[in-house]
Amino acid sequence: MNELLAPAGGLPSVLSEPVTLAQTLGSDGQRIRDRLNQLLNNPNADPNDIAQLSRQLYEQFIANNERYADNTWKTLRSAWGTFESWCQQDRICPLPCQADRFIQFLTERCQQYKKGVVEVFIWAVRTVHRAAGLPDPSADFEAQSAMAVLRKQRRRDGETVRQASPFRDAHLQALCQCWAEDQGQNLRNRALLSLAYETLLRESELVGVKVEDLIYEFDQPVHLFVARTKTGTQRTIPLNDQLVGLLEQYIEQYQLGQGDWLFPRIHASGSLPEAYRDKALSTKAVERVFARAHQVVASAEPRLVRGIRRWSGHSARVGACQDLLASGASVLEVQQAGDWQSPAMVYRYGHKILSRENAMVKFRAR
Repeated sequence: MNELLAPAGGLPSVLSEPVTLAQTLGSDGQRIRDRLNQLLNNPNADPNDIAQLSRQLYEQFIANNERYADNTWKTLRSAWGTFESWCQQDRICPLPCQADRFIQFLTERCQQYKKGVVEVFIWAVRTVHRAAGLPDPSADFEAQSAMAVLRKQRRRDGETVRQASPFRDAHLQALCQCWAEDQGQNLRNRALLSLAYETLLRESELVGVKVEDLIYEFDQPVHLFVARTKTGTQRTIPLNDQLVGLLEQYIEQYQLGQGDWLFPRIHASGSLPEAYRDKALSTKAVERVFARAHQVVASAEPRLVRGIRRWSGHSARVGACQDLLASGASVLEVQQAGDWQSPAMVYRYGHKILSRENAMVKFRAR
């Protein structure tokens, strides 16, 4: 095997040999995996051989990124990059990573980051190792025990995961009343927040909507077509007439065409320069829209936001989830409406509402 590989002085980001491993071994990744497993089972194998074969599998994984939504992909690359940089500083091979080194990494991260961020690191390391055909260091017994201890410590220290503040229908109605006469940025913002609430779209999905994604059919409600969601599926979502009317008013105001983004950048003056038409809002801009909405409602109807932190781009999903549950929708129906892969997030966002349906609560209320 050594004659196939140039000597490695660590792990390069991209292999630079004139003849790449893919050319040498063929395009079939299974051949690389088989050879890698042979080396892993050989105590005398050269670590550089293992590292370079692993890198080749990782590069194949990088090249085939269609399985993830854009934001998920960015998160994976960022988290793995942090782990890889940490390994390189201590001259540790990141791929494959030994369980004791992985535990050391997590222990240090727990001192710097919140639980949710640490869980992202665990997910990234696990995902990349599995994609490369390598043993998952997070599945090691010692690693599992260490992670359990770290999580227990976090609970004992009182750390909780803070979910996004709910943006509910009452907030949307108050906001629409405040902005009812506005025709500039606030018309776009009202349309954006209304669509976000009714469709439960994620920020990345919301900014990716184009005018042509509104589907009109004879004798049918208008639907919104979402070409690609975080879960990798296509969705067609019916829209109510009131929302459609608002969207049409907004589209007419800015003369948006079929190929235009539904929510482009709009100048502070309320105008839409031609140079802005091909520039969709960023997810950070959506965050700012929600933050501004919170300020407006807090000023007009302070009782509605008492005890509610500033809204973020995820707030409409949380609020709509809670409103649907409160209206009597089942967990499965809400899961489908929000395009969640499992009911876990529905239970998390709606646990207070669902607790009212607790069997003992019903029994005592008789």
